[in-house]
Order: sequence, then structure tokens, then C-alpha cells
Amino acid sequence: MFKYLALSAFALTLTACGGLEISEDRPITRNIVFFGDSLTEGYQVEADENFPSLIQNKLRVESFDQYEVLNLGVSGDRTADALERLESVLEAKPEIVVLALGGNDFLKSTSLLRVEENLKLIIEPLLAQDIEVVLIGVVAPPFKGFAYTREVKKMYQGLADDYNLAFVPNILKGLILDQRYMQPDNVHPTPAGYVLIADSVWEVLQPLLRH
Repeated sequence: MFKYLALSAFALTLTACGGLEISEDRPITRNIVFFGDSLTEGYQVEADENFPSLIQNKLRVESFDQYEVLNLGVSGDRTADALERLESVLEAKPEIVVLALGGNDFLKSTSLLRVEENLKLIIEPLLAQDIEVVLIGVVAPPFKGFAYTREVKKMYQGLADDYNLAFVPNILKGLILDQRYMQPDNVHPTPAGYVLIADSVWEVLQPLLRH
């Protein structure tokens, strides 16, 4: 980035002096990291059918060609596992991170306080490096009961409010129990379900993008 700025300033100086004109329109790749579990990775769907890949398609269609999507979803990851992978996210030098974690913690009855703390430990280093974070809420499994589901929703909303994050409250909104959109396990989306997820994420992500 600093090299680019220096070259731009040099180009302007030369032009002002009547010398050689150097174009300022140099390409910059801006990374968007999708950081999550199997919902992000795309469990049992083709690589071009998961929602990060569909977002990449939307970026091309909308002429955001400078953005590249990196899918760092790993099936089975809990928030503690993802925290151990945080360095790989930072190494990618993303402009935006789309964070979708928690589902496996809920399935394995991890304390919600621990889940919240792990998410904070992921979010804070990202914000400290001026990385935009899009937080995606993950629905708790129905067998956990209404009270647990309410606490999960409250946790995600609280994180979004406390850190002023762009927020998708429920990644599976409108999909659960619909066989068109959910696989037989009723946990993972079908390709058609991922299309709807990509649409809802795009509504929140698009305002953060720069041409």
C-alpha cells in the first residue's frame, strides 16, 4: 500500500512538471476472508456452490473485480479451533472478514460464555488492524430449546452492538425444515439454500465495498 501511494505521488509530481505521465490506476487486490465451519466451507456441495463462491460471482457481476474471496471454512471447527487458525486469517491481510462460527459449539454444548469469549478474541485483533468484520449469527439446534435459542440470538446481537459490526442475524433464516434448501441432516444447506444465504450476506457486505 505504501509503495502504491509513493508511486502515485511520484506520478503526480512528474505530470505537474510536464514530465512523463504515469497512470495512477494500478490494480489493488482486496481480500475478503470467509472464516467459519462447514456452513462456510460448503459441506457436500460443489466448490462453486458454497456461499463464498457465490459472493465471488456477485463481485464480478457488480464490477468489484479488485476483490478476491478466500474461503477459510473448516468443517467441524468450534470457536476454539478457529481461534487457533486466526493467524492464517491475519496473514491473508484481508480488508473484510465474514465471520460465521458457533454452530459446532452449540451441538457440543460448549458454554455460551466460552463461545462469546472466543468470538471476542477473534473479533478484537481483526478490528485492531482496521479490518471490517461482518458477523453472521448461527442458529442453535431446535433440540436445545427455546430459552437456549433466545440466549444464542442475544449473544450474537450483543457482539454486533458492542463492536458496531455489520450483522446477518441468522444465516439459515427461511431455510430450516424446507427440503428445497436444506440437506437431510437439516443442518447444512443445499445449493439452492446457499443461493439464498449468498443473497442475504450480500445485502450486508455490499455497502462495505469500494470501487
